[in-house]
Amino acid sequence: MIYFDNASTSFPKPTEVIDGVHNLITNASGNAMRTTSTEDTDIVFETRKKWQNC
Repeated sequence: MIYFDNASTSFPKPTEVIDGVHNLITNASGNAMRTTSTEDTDIVFETRKKWQNC
């Protein structure tokens, strides 16, 4: 098995990643898949769509 998750150990993180995580932590309301907030859920699905096209 090959494990390709270098994002958890790479340093430094791109500014876009830091800003995105900070925004999510400060503005999101809990688990995106267990909340009534469609904005949080939309962020998850939009990100998944972007990664499908990579």
